[in-house]
Amino acid sequence: MKINNPKLIRSTFDEMIARWTAIGYYQKELVSANLMTNLDMLKSFELFVSDIESIRGDLFINNGTHLRNTEFGNKNQNYYYATTYAIKWFPFDFIFKKFLIFLEMNNYFFVELNSRFFLFFYYFNINVEILEMINNESFVYRYKFDEINGVVLNRIKMEVISKSMQNVNCIDDMDGSQKELINQIVKCYKANAKCNKINNRIDSNFEKKRNGYIEYFFKILNKYKGAYAFSVNFYIKKTNIAFDFPKIRNDFFNTLRGHSKTASIVGYMGTWEYCEKHDFFFRAVFFVPKKIIDEPQEFLDGLIYLWETFNNSKSNERQNLIFKAELSNISESIQSLKTPYLFIGQKKQTLLESFVDSVINYTVLAEKYFFPAELQIFIFEHMLEHHKVKNSDNKFIIDKLKNSFSRSFRGHL
Repeated sequence: MKINNPKLIRSTFDEMIARWTAIGYYQKELVSANLMTNLDMLKSFELFVSDIESIRGDLFINNGTHLRNTEFGNKNQNYYYATTYAIKWFPFDFIFKKFLIFLEMNNYFFVELNSRFFLFFYYFNINVEILEMINNESFVYRYKFDEINGVVLNRIKMEVISKSMQNVNCIDDMDGSQKELINQIVKCYKANAKCNKINNRIDSNFEKKRNGYIEYFFKILNKYKGAYAFSVNFYIKKTNIAFDFPKIRNDFFNTLRGHSKTASIVGYMGTWEYCEKHDFFFRAVFFVPKKIIDEPQEFLDGLIYLWETFNNSKSNERQNLIFKAELSNISESIQSLKTPYLFIGQKKQTLLESFVDSVINYTVLAEKYFFPAELQIFIFEHMLEHHKVKNSDNKFIIDKLKNSFSRSFRGHL
């Protein structure tokens, strides 16, 4: 399946928005206050780009020039008719309404969105605003270019057309200048995308990773003729004590290998997460064969107890920390998986597809479309110092994160 497929985009965003809303990271109030990127609008943008990458022509087709009597006399005017994709995406909110992106925080420069977004608005920054956070104060501004790479932009005309679109309630009411601008924006995006091969490389890497997770999941199910899936969030309560969370997570998984209560675990997959209430934490979905588990709730009790008592050890780093865990739904966006544990059989095709569409797509693809700054900084801070690079403004550039751990993970116990 093509990695930029509309089905993958929808399922990934649906789970992303539902899960982040459930943990309190994604808040409509922050979106309304222009302090967070609107993920619903970003979803529409990604779906729109997926459509225009699959077609060759314009969204509005020129139907010839006609002489029209106006208050300024007779004038030649181009007439356009709307294609099915123009009708589908009207009123083009993601082009003409404010779109916030978060790029800087204190000493860090990062990119939460993928390169397609920046290619699309490269010449035509009509509505994209930049959010910068410094010492808990937010600053919002907008880049305005009158000329880029020798292309002169009629900024005033763009602003007038953009403002006029706010009052258009029906696609038939759009005038020629509005349709021409949309055609021009789409045409420029395609030209930029054709010259820029980075999208293909990114898509290929994510496709390979997604296929690997799917293969891993089905290997477990085929080997054990189905398995229970258990979903748990693991927290360390906010504290002023410094600790290495990724190392603690690795130590915990090593402990699970040798404990009778959790010896039945045959695999897992998960992600690092962030929200204000719990700070940084990780969520894991564990797989346990049905035939070697007596009672699912007893297994969960034992697993959570091991985490809650993980500070009772010889490790000085963990002794003064408070460990908490709670069940989380396997999926937040698909009703059949909206439960903390469930048996998934080999032949339950609908359930298998739902798991791939929500859990695996979210685990692997979420960061392709939106990678929260807080998580990027968290991962970046665990890189070796010689891998950290600064820009001309003396801010650390967070890019690719290849020299640190991944936001998503999987493995066997």
